[in-house]
Amino acid sequence: MNTNLLVIGASGRFVAESAARAGWRVGAIDLFNDHDLRKACCRTARLTPGEYPAAIPARAAEFPPGPFVYAGGLENHPRVLAELAIHRHLAGNEPAVLRTIRQPPELAALAAAAGWQYPETHATPDGLPTDGSFLRKPLAGAGGHGITYWTEERLSAPAAYWQRFAEGVSLSVSLLLGQKPPQMLGLCRQFSGLSWCHAAPFGFCGGVELPLPPPDAPLRQSLEQLLQQITERTQLAGLVGVDFLLPRTHDGHSPKPILIEINPRPTATMELIERRIGISLVAAHLAAFDWQSPCPSPPPQVGHGSWAKAILFAQNFVTITSELDQQLRLTVDQTRTAEEVAHPLLADRPVIGNQIAPGSPILTVFASAATPAAAVRRLCHRARQLNKLLHSAAATGTGIQPANRRGSSDASGIARNCIR
Repeated sequence: MNTNLLVIGASGRFVAESAARAGWRVGAIDLFNDHDLRKACCRTARLTPGEYPAAIPARAAEFPPGPFVYAGGLENHPRVLAELAIHRHLAGNEPAVLRTIRQPPELAALAAAAGWQYPETHATPDGLPTDGSFLRKPLAGAGGHGITYWTEERLSAPAAYWQRFAEGVSLSVSLLLGQKPPQMLGLCRQFSGLSWCHAAPFGFCGGVELPLPPPDAPLRQSLEQLLQQITERTQLAGLVGVDFLLPRTHDGHSPKPILIEINPRPTATMELIERRIGISLVAAHLAAFDWQSPCPSPPPQVGHGSWAKAILFAQNFVTITSELDQQLRLTVDQTRTAEEVAHPLLADRPVIGNQIAPGSPILTVFASAATPAAAVRRLCHRARQLNKLLHSAAATGTGIQPANRRGSSDASGIARNCIR
């Protein structure tokens, strides 16, 4: 049995860790090649932003034979996926399937069929007001990057669309499709643009898992209606994330959810659900495409409490030294609680010597507690402590050059710790 699996995406850490937990010999290609990715993989390769995604097929040819699975961002590049699929089996949704759910008209029709809302959307800005009531969104967007308020007439890139700004609670529901019946795995509140993460406006910076509503709740019924339409109108399979807004109302009526985006692959908030239920979600994703994992999955746990995560971004240039890395780990370990002992509280740790540019992600911090609100409070406390360390390190740093995650990647990309 071939147990090699190649993970490819802008950031592949969660998918790689989940697959390694299921017994796969994981290789990975992404933009960061951080400490955690190297620890989970037998071999890794880092792409520069200029190489992503065009250089992916050539780099993938350097890895052992085996299927591949894509992580966040690569769904925007179906041609790259099609080229990869010539030489490797794709354990994920195919390019033809992606085209049916990545375009605004298709999403609008799906939302209408499910009784949901979809924001007013235009292919050009002609005649639109420039008072900030519309957003300019890239067609090939991910993680909220590139979204801006439309506040002035100006030339724009052709691969964009304009959408009326909508307010509400930002949520995501995680689905497992391709099985009967399809499963609703969990619900998360998403964080974006948070000041205490130093995230850019609209930039994704974490989330917290919420309890799924009971079957008779209006939101649960709306989610079930959308799930039915997705299974009937698309050929999506495996792990799928749906981003949506829940408008706030003051009249006692249940608002119709607003569909924003469908992500046809494992998403960043799914690792919060995986921590709670204790199984490899990526193994379930692969099984939906008839790839059985080397290690059988244990039965899922009901789980208690909620996990939350925050992605911290750099305010200034900062170099990751061994002393800073140790301080960051010790700081969170000193606040670890009994309910958090089974999982690391830091992830996406840059390797020693990396230099992080302002606006770039530095690392991810986690917290768990009995309720979502308590988990977020604990998360905020840890983030403040880590930000103090990072700010101090940036203030005392010398010789910092304007580089983004550059410095210590070795030429081979082979990790020191290999999970077999």
